[in-house]
Amino acid sequence: MSKLPDRSKNQALIYTELGGNSKIIEDLITYPLVSNLQGTPGIKSIRPSSVFGMRFIFVIFKDDD
Repeated sequence: MSKLPDRSKNQALIYTELGGNSKIIEDLITYPLVSNLQGTPGIKSIRPSSVFGMRFIFVIFKDDD
């Protein structure tokens, strides 16, 4: 039985939630994290997203190839 190579991207997911006041999360957590991670060596892209009071930051790392 052969094993298929893992072709998924190296990534991290940062998840935050605060019931009712997502503006606080945006101001105190999401924006500062995204801003400070920009330009960090080894990071290919950073993509913030939000839905229903939850915030996600997808951090995609560069591959070695």
